Amino acid sequence: MTAPALVEVAADPMAAVRALNRMTRAGFALALEDRRLMVEPISQLSEKQRDYIRTHKPALVALLMDAETLHAALALAGPAGLGFHEGTPGDWDNARLLAAGEVLYGDGRMVNRNDRRYLREHAPPIPDTVPDFVPDTVPDTVPAPANVIPIARNALSELEATP
Repeated sequence: MTAPALVEVAADPMAAVRALNRMTRAGFALALEDRRLMVEPISQLSEKQRDYIRTHKPALVALLMDAETLHAALALAGPAGLGFHEGTPGDWDNARLLAAGEVLYGDGRMVNRNDRRYLREHAPPIPDTVPDFVPDTVPDTVPAPANVIPIARNALSELEATP
């Protein structure tokens, strides 16, 4: 599998992630459609935001293309998932892979379990090692460490009331 060479990859892929996150926080959705950058709602863009997108467009397009390449590799892997760098182009460095992963994590399309990456629908469940905390069922006493003598709650209030 090779990454499309139509767009030059930014020297710092995480800068593209920051640009994408900035636009997302401003309420815009950025996506690729036929390798063209689409922004929704385009009617809400200020001139300053349009300039920002123009300035960062090559890096944003490259980032979103990388995310789609990684997404396709994850879909191909299915329930087996992918290890780090597994299934992605050999010329991708760590920063490029992490940036593409950030896009998929942000979209909720990818999860990481046991050092493997999965599409959300293929990810194994997380084992429930800690029982859920239910505020109405707080016990009256909590087990004390071996070197501490436990005191019941009502005994503490009696001690405080004694002069």
